Amino acid sequence: MINQYFERRVRRIAGTISLLTFLAFAILAFNTAVAQEMSEADQKDRIADVYKQTKTAKTAKDFTQFVDSCKELQSLDFNDKNHAYIKKLMAWGLNRRGEKRLETADLLLAAGNFEQGDQALISAATDFDQATQADPKRARAWLCSGIANVRQHNLGDAVSDFSKAIELSPKNAKAYFDRAEAYYQAGQFEKAIADYNFVLKLDSGDLQALTGRGHCYHAMADYQQAFADYDSVVGLSGNRPMSLVNRAEANQMLGRWQDAYDDYMTSINLKPTGAALQKLAWMLATCPDEEFLRPQEASQFWKRAMDITGETPRALETQAAAESANGNFEKAKELQQRAKTIAKSNDKLMQARLAKYKNGNANDTDRQAKRDTTQNR
Repeated sequence: MINQYFERRVRRIAGTISLLTFLAFAILAFNTAVAQEMSEADQKDRIADVYKQTKTAKTAKDFTQFVDSCKELQSLDFNDKNHAYIKKLMAWGLNRRGEKRLETADLLLAAGNFEQGDQALISAATDFDQATQADPKRARAWLCSGIANVRQHNLGDAVSDFSKAIELSPKNAKAYFDRAEAYYQAGQFEKAIADYNFVLKLDSGDLQALTGRGHCYHAMADYQQAFADYDSVVGLSGNRPMSLVNRAEANQMLGRWQDAYDDYMTSINLKPTGAALQKLAWMLATCPDEEFLRPQEASQFWKRAMDITGETPRALETQAAAESANGNFEKAKELQQRAKTIAKSNDKLMQARLAKYKNGNANDTDRQAKRDTTQNR
């Protein structure tokens, strides 16, 4: 009896344990499903909290905090779809931080703080590079990367970045314009003109594109086409001083000395800039037309230019040309040598002028000086 009793108890206990085990597994399975559901909801909540920062972030520090938040999300066990979205968020944050750093770099470099400016530029370029890696389809990041490469004089990489931006956004006028500028700086003028033309198809009155195309024609010695573009800019801009200087240069290269003189003077009367004063002084000191070879008047303008720009190589060269035109070859030689020393250049044209002054020769065979009217662009 006792044995049978214990046997029944053991069976009942065993049955109870089996039932409890079954219930435990069932509850566990139910809780896992709930946990998975809550985990997905928690993922969305966490992402939403980080996304809110995009509405308030304004400074480089804010965007750094945002990027750090995205990195924290990436370390969590989220599903593939959410991870892909987080990468896009991070790309946005990296790109925006890069833009802020680029602005800082420009301010520092403009203030002459080259070491810190260059460092900020490098940091910005790194941000753009990481942004394109995180989201290769973000056209804006490729565009910004191209701008940073232009600032660092990496023109080949810049053209590649702008081309990628254009591939992703085929009607992006800014990408075409920036690529045109990079082509221009690289001396690929025909390619630059093609890109400027695309911009002008979208907006025929785009002053920057017209000016850029004019610069290309000028560099290619097609002064008539350059004049046409510069003339359009003058008409559209309402006599903007720098536009008048550009047109004056084209007139100068076409031998229209009076028109060039008038444009320079109008620009100077509107706003006396070092560039306008310097270029007019050079024309008056070197003009092949005796009517406009006026070294005394040139002296007035290069002095005013130096008051604005200080003692630059070009200002010294202009002063040397004026002294040469007056027959003061020793003074011209001294000034030309100083210009060459300051420029730290073995430029052939500067050397040729120095040799001319040493020989006491006032005849300047390059008085139209195509190079002199374009080298400052």
